[in-house]
Amino acid sequence: MRSATNDTALIPQLNPDWLTALQVAGICLTSLKPIGALVEGLDLGAPNPPPPFVVEILELIMAERGFVVLRSDKALGAKAYGCTWA
Repeated sequence: MRSATNDTALIPQLNPDWLTALQVAGICLTSLKPIGALVEGLDLGAPNPPPPFVVEILELIMAERGFVVLRSDKALGAKAYGCTWA
């Protein structure tokens, strides 16, 4: 069994091209340790979805780092979370 120290060495750093592309869209991405990433500046309550390249990059980050945390100062209703039953 590998130690936690060795396991975290396998998690890739955030791709600088992805960081730049997200910054152009007004989104800030920060690596969380030992895994995950923090996303700020993405308005989940906006009437239109984010551009496809943003969704694609976030999917790639989730696949590489395990999860993303979406931080917002705005309160969201159930529909903003994609709940179709609410």
